[in-house]
Amino acid sequence: MSLLSTIQKPLQKASARKRVRHPSLGSLIFLSICCAMIFECRPSKAQNQREARREARQANSLRDPLIMTLPPLQELPAHQPRPAETEVKKIVSRLQADTKTYDAPTDQDCIGFGILPPGSQRFSDGADQRSEPIYPSFVLGPRRQTDSLVRQAIRLLPDHLAQNTSFVLPDRILQRPEAYLASLRQKPYAVVFGSFVGIGSSPDYPAWAERQHQKELQALRDTLGLLKALDRKILLVSYAMGDSISEQALPVRGALEKQKNALLAEMGLAELTNNLTWGADELPFVAFARLLPSLKVTVKISNPQARQHYDGKRTAEEVVREKLATLGLEIVPDGQPAHARVLVMTRRPEGNEDTFQANDAAQREFDTRFIRENWGNDEALVSRTALVDMRIFNGAWDAEGLPRTCSGLAFGAWGTASNALGSTVGLAKILLYANNPTAQKQLWLEAFAHDVFANGYAESQRGIFRERLQTEAGIDFQHYSGYATAQTTATVFLLLNDHVNGRMQRFFADSGCTKGLKFKLTPQLWRTFESEIHLWPQEKRSVFEPGIFRHAAAPLSGVFSPLTYP
Repeated sequence: MSLLSTIQKPLQKASARKRVRHPSLGSLIFLSICCAMIFECRPSKAQNQREARREARQANSLRDPLIMTLPPLQELPAHQPRPAETEVKKIVSRLQADTKTYDAPTDQDCIGFGILPPGSQRFSDGADQRSEPIYPSFVLGPRRQTDSLVRQAIRLLPDHLAQNTSFVLPDRILQRPEAYLASLRQKPYAVVFGSFVGIGSSPDYPAWAERQHQKELQALRDTLGLLKALDRKILLVSYAMGDSISEQALPVRGALEKQKNALLAEMGLAELTNNLTWGADELPFVAFARLLPSLKVTVKISNPQARQHYDGKRTAEEVVREKLATLGLEIVPDGQPAHARVLVMTRRPEGNEDTFQANDAAQREFDTRFIRENWGNDEALVSRTALVDMRIFNGAWDAEGLPRTCSGLAFGAWGTASNALGSTVGLAKILLYANNPTAQKQLWLEAFAHDVFANGYAESQRGIFRERLQTEAGIDFQHYSGYATAQTTATVFLLLNDHVNGRMQRFFADSGCTKGLKFKLTPQLWRTFESEIHLWPQEKRSVFEPGIFRHAAAPLSGVFSPLTYP
């Protein structure tokens, strides 16, 4: 049976009467074996061996003079909130009266139909089919990097941080303040993060951007005002400026930094002033990582002078230095003791910063040499290595130069340079403290499946999958805009899942990393661009956290829901 018929047949037979079959003895035995594998009734021999290898790596790392022991976690400062209830009610009432923001989709929500704009015909029945009508306060939008991956990261945070700290995006507070009050009251501490819209390719500071920046500053002011009225202890305010190609973006960013810091000082939070960097989607990971102790890292960049297209066209060296500082990481010279290592792949010298070039032999040789000379065979060091692919934005350039192992600390190639860097290295810092090798391997493989094979340039959006979709299904690849009907979307994702699973198995064949594993991509926004990815089967210490999704009618629910593996 073809992949396409698995969609078409259920549609034809959805209303047909089904014959009841009683399970055979063999199928019952098979089912019990599967349950034992999934729920881990007892540790298997392979699991015991993996645990022994992990303990050996830890022991080796403690003996390695160049790998430093992690500093201990610090307790949060004592704080017993005493809310000013009258002021809280006044602020909430004022925010509810603002018809431009209250109960309205944010700019991010409208992108990819996260929250449907009024009157949208995207879904035939017009109903709101979202699994969560009220988004968590830390979800920028229903996209993997800003939703399910963020939920996975929170699961890995130390308990005293996750259970006592609210992570707050001002856009969500303005959207429905009363919906978040109960959650905010449960936790005495808060972290606020957000971004200022980038100016794109504008040669100056456009009026539309200046107006939007003032709205974003006001949103920050309103959110801080509500948190102060609730008497929450604010631990961090972390902001960045989004996609900016223009070289004029740097002075605009500098002016915004001054305004943001002046606002903090005015509200009695001068100790929280800090630098503004490039980016947006990575800010939850920056917030999480910043609450952990400061660490030392070594950094290797394949081409430090490579320009980063959406980051003010600044060099990779500058972008890396700024972003790592916001994560609470100090860069030390290579060869000095450090807690972890960061390797950054970039475009080769003379390579175009924003254009994919298929079959670029010079880039392939450049990448292969960089990994060969720097990855190494020291398991203890590899297990503390974050690999960031900044060769091009929104997906890996190709798979050829990447290491065919799953023993690294964290991998990422999604978004702008700052997005990929902040989320990947932020997650790496969290994983160092989580001490969870199961989740570490899971997130590494999920990132490869999503960033390289589902969304990468050579593997998907400009190459292999794009051609396969047209040949086998007669469907034009719509990477960003997505697909108009549930039927078309389901067809695309059946083929995409087959492509990703086949490529993952072949790529990691020699390492055994993917043996017995499956990857499921679900069409969170009815497009391949930043769809959800989950590894199956789930193990006891894995971090399975589906983001917001839209329910689909049977028989398509298995394709659209991340909760099951079809």
